[in-house]
Amino acid sequence: FVRGNKKNQAIVIKHLEPLRKHLGPLKLPMNYPPDKEGKPFTDAHKKQLVTEPGMNSESVIVECLRNNAVLCQNSVPRDLLEEFGAYMNKQPDPTNCGQLEVFSIVCLPSGSSGKAIPRNQDMVLEILLSDSLERVWSTISAIFFGGGIGGDAGSLPENVVNLFSATICQGNVRTASKLQAKKITIETTLEVLSKILDGRIKATKSSKDALGTPLGVVTSVLQVPLFGALLEFLSLQLEVLVVDPKLFRMEKTWELITVGVKMVLGDALTAIEAGNVSASQMQSLISACKCATVFIDGARSLGIKELESERADVLMKDNDSVYHTARKIAQSEHSVNTPQMRQASGDLCFMMTPTKVTVDQEATIDGTEQDGAIEALDLDDEDGEHDDGEGGDIPLGTRSRGATMRTGSFSQTYGNMGSIVNAAMAEKPLDVSECDTPETIPDMAEFFRIALVKNPKLVKKLKSRQFEFVKILEDASLNTGAQGVKNHVNGADGIGSADITWPMLVSRMVQYVDNHNHDRDETTCLSVFKVLRSHLVRARSKPDGTELDMWGLEEAALASYVEKQNSFVKLGVARIAIKAIATHA
Repeated sequence: FVRGNKKNQAIVIKHLEPLRKHLGPLKLPMNYPPDKEGKPFTDAHKKQLVTEPGMNSESVIVECLRNNAVLCQNSVPRDLLEEFGAYMNKQPDPTNCGQLEVFSIVCLPSGSSGKAIPRNQDMVLEILLSDSLERVWSTISAIFFGGGIGGDAGSLPENVVNLFSATICQGNVRTASKLQAKKITIETTLEVLSKILDGRIKATKSSKDALGTPLGVVTSVLQVPLFGALLEFLSLQLEVLVVDPKLFRMEKTWELITVGVKMVLGDALTAIEAGNVSASQMQSLISACKCATVFIDGARSLGIKELESERADVLMKDNDSVYHTARKIAQSEHSVNTPQMRQASGDLCFMMTPTKVTVDQEATIDGTEQDGAIEALDLDDEDGEHDDGEGGDIPLGTRSRGATMRTGSFSQTYGNMGSIVNAAMAEKPLDVSECDTPETIPDMAEFFRIALVKNPKLVKKLKSRQFEFVKILEDASLNTGAQGVKNHVNGADGIGSADITWPMLVSRMVQYVDNHNHDRDETTCLSVFKVLRSHLVRARSKPDGTELDMWGLEEAALASYVEKQNSFVKLGVARIAIKAIATHA
């Protein structure tokens, strides 16, 4: 009567109170009268009374809320969810009861494709983690701290994990932080995934075929539904929580990528080629790609290139490597391959190896044989390392700081761009016949832009221009008011013009950031901080833009620098900086 019918759902939900009276098992009477012959109703008779299933009013409430965001937003009282939680707490297996579904629905009425309701996400998590639901918490603990499978973890632990995913999805930092406070962290999720992987690997070592030969192939981790659910949960945690840098060095992190993610990608590719991809496979693929992208990119940004190079065969070189499998999925035109799957696998490929013009080892450019690509831009300093333009070295394999897109190693990006630059200088047509796809040409132009922007000489020039702009603001009093008019209009009296000073401008910037700190568009606030920072950096830089260490400044210059710092503190700059840091991820 109510499933999929919003009009009927609205009618029935108005009678929520009568429905709530019949939640749970059938209620037995307090007193039992004797039968017609006067014989009493014995305890033996009472034991034969069946109370399960009840009147199933839970399902009616669930179907009233399913796909109805308006009712979920406005018609779900907290005490109703607490009643569902209390009933679920009485079940021998909380992971396998109908009451669990209502919590997911009130968070995501229309499923993962719909809009989440943050108020309900927060309310659901508070109820599930409350001290009164001891059995529920025991089950949650068994899933996340006890290995995840068997025993108190229940028969369907993936249901609890999927519910947690519903509570933190679409960037809900508040609920993700509450789970983190309960020790359900990124590392905890990784640990459970690692235990499942280890279990599959150990099972493989002991399994043999009919002739007694070891099989040697790890059976799909997706045969354990909990693995797919945990992958999705992990990908959502990575979106909203700060990742501890130590995770990028952990063996279990790389085992997840080289075994778990590789297996999920392989299963997905096989399913795509067979024309039969399940919803769970699709979600697992997207989550696996997102997790691998974050971890590999994070390791590169920290300069931990050896961990990736040690696993180069599995990650990049083999025909069934993570990269090549993801690339096949991204390029597959099969009808069952969704845009979301192509996007996730394409993002992973692009991060691992930015699209570039491929050059044979014996390529001939400008009539000269070259061993590999040419370094056209001088990015190396005296020690042979890439200079970051600020006196420091950028380790190979890290992500380009300040780049607007993900790139691979600097040697890949700049090395291959070298051949393009040389071809352009020789006024020869650029051969793009070996490009992966036609769409790579804009990508190559972007790599070229990044190479230019990171050139140390250009960085210093750009910094000098920024300093010139800041100097104009600092000298505002010379260019405004009566003095400004005299300077620029041949001695006019300047009546009616305003006097503007640098402290006035700073105060105005501080006020702006105070008022717009939580704006969705952060562009202007970031520009304000850039100007304020440049004011300080300019005080300890050479005219050509070379930045000096403050402790290397002469006494007078250091005193001037400290004076500018103190002035900023008085004007509230330090306060808004701390406020911005405290209120942004």
